[in-house]
Amino acid sequence: MSENPTVLLVDDEPLNLKLIGRVLSDDYQVLSATTGADALRRSALSGNFPGLL
Repeated sequence: MSENPTVLLVDDEPLNLKLIGRVLSDDYQVLSATTGADALRRSALSGNFPGLL
């Protein structure tokens, strides 16, 4: 079985991240960040660059 694609959610509203993350989590590996800089850092640290930002 292949690993789910990765999606990186970026929003400054934590509730949006939580809700959208729940919707996508069955089909995608979800990363989230509250700033653009944090998003870049998280994707670099994960070693798994997202297919969609």
